[in-house]
Amino acid sequence: MNNDIVSALSKIKDEHGKDAFSDNRRLGALLADYLNNQYKGERELLLRIHAEGIPQKMLDGHIFSEEEMRSSAIHIAKSFFLQKEAVFSAIQCWNFLFSPSVTDKRIPKSKKAVPASKIKKFVECLKVAHSGDAGSQYERGVMYAEGQEEGRNEALDVEWFNTSAEQGDALAQFSLGHMYQIGRNVSKDDTLAAQWYRKAAEQGLAKAQNNLGYMYQNGCGVPQDDTIAVQWYRKAAEQEDAFAQHNLGVMYANGCGVAKDDTIAAQWFRKAAEQGYAKAQNKLGGMYADGRGVLKNEAIALELIQKAAEQGYHLGQHNLGIMYENGRGVPKDDTIAAQWFRKAAEQGYAQAQYHLGIMYENGQGVPKDSTLALELYQKAAAQGLADAQKKVSTLRPGTL
Repeated sequence: MNNDIVSALSKIKDEHGKDAFSDNRRLGALLADYLNNQYKGERELLLRIHAEGIPQKMLDGHIFSEEEMRSSAIHIAKSFFLQKEAVFSAIQCWNFLFSPSVTDKRIPKSKKAVPASKIKKFVECLKVAHSGDAGSQYERGVMYAEGQEEGRNEALDVEWFNTSAEQGDALAQFSLGHMYQIGRNVSKDDTLAAQWYRKAAEQGLAKAQNNLGYMYQNGCGVPQDDTIAVQWYRKAAEQEDAFAQHNLGVMYANGCGVAKDDTIAAQWFRKAAEQGYAKAQNKLGGMYADGRGVLKNEAIALELIQKAAEQGYHLGQHNLGIMYENGRGVPKDDTIAAQWFRKAAEQGYAQAQYHLGIMYENGQGVPKDSTLALELYQKAAAQGLADAQKKVSTLRPGTL
């Protein structure tokens, strides 16, 4: 198919010049004519798109380059020519034309391309969703939730997930639980969230087991119960769910719902860290730094904490700053320490704001700046950090 499209585009360029590529309708018609003999049925679909027209508001301010149109034509061929049963409106087809290579920021994100695999999946789900197949109804709910169907109606996200969940689809039950937990397209309701998580968890869905454990740990929609939380975390952790492995490690580290045991905590943190989970990498790094549950090793601590920091995890960034500030596992370097404190501070982490404030107050790794120092102390103080509040109460502009 790709060779046919490339050949067609080459012929169109030779016969009609590059101008043909600046007019979407004209290119569509020329391409349809060229492929008429090979794909008679598919030509009807492309002509339908051509006849309905391209909404001008989607094209204002942007001109497709030849390469972009060539890429788009290939995508259309691959995604739509072989979907004879699918009747897509013009706006759906042309939404898809906004390929990933298009970088014009004036085009809304919603108008950028949807991956061909998801478009095909949407077609398949659409065909069978009304038949009562729970899995397809769930997947159509996903399509709605990700905005893949034109004229997205957020209420339909809930409708399709609910229909599938009621038929026992565990993924739909989990998704519906999450929607109620965060209040997405429904009123936030922890009780309903926990109920749907439980239905999915009882079917063995690991991420539902983890989330139900969280609900019990925090008393959200269910009575607070660390022992039950541990039970659900363990079920998910044993299925290699990294979030649950981390959470179970936290329970052992803090002695919540189980006897405190740093060695077991480190074992669970390690399992999650090896899957690349930043929170677990940071936690395990801290245990190596302090020698809790593992032999103290600041070099390994630095390596783990840096992995978490490089993923943008604010606690990892702050802790890496501490490592550089104190020369633990690495030569002391206040400049690098300040850089990592800044990254965490920009995410609103109060401890990092406070530490960066100290560095500005003392001119440590950064130019001395009393104004910036006080601003950082105030930001941390506003979040309730006692040390920062003391700084603000004793220091005033011009007195640092």
